Amino acid sequence: MKWESTYRIHLAPDYPVDLPLMDIGDGFKIYSFDMTGEAEWNRVAARELLKKLEPYAFDGIVTVEVTNSQGWSLDEHIRHAIETSQSFFSLL
Repeated sequence: MKWESTYRIHLAPDYPVDLPLMDIGDGFKIYSFDMTGEAEWNRVAARELLKKLEPYAFDGIVTVEVTNSQGWSLDEHIRHAIETSQSFFSLL
């Protein structure tokens, strides 16, 4: 299958963003972006998330992050995610 070099998402109905196809190692690729330094993207995403969460009461939000700055294999990423999740939930 041929993957396009970008994939369009909408952070808001009127705010499209084209995600680049990134190689995360071991032949696996994902569409991703780094919101670090993207202040406007963060504001738009936060505003839209706030609208969606308005009907709910909550104390915090847990999110997922995919990164390969460590140069990890896919298995190492999965192992880290599991360990981090177990560590987090043991605190509850």
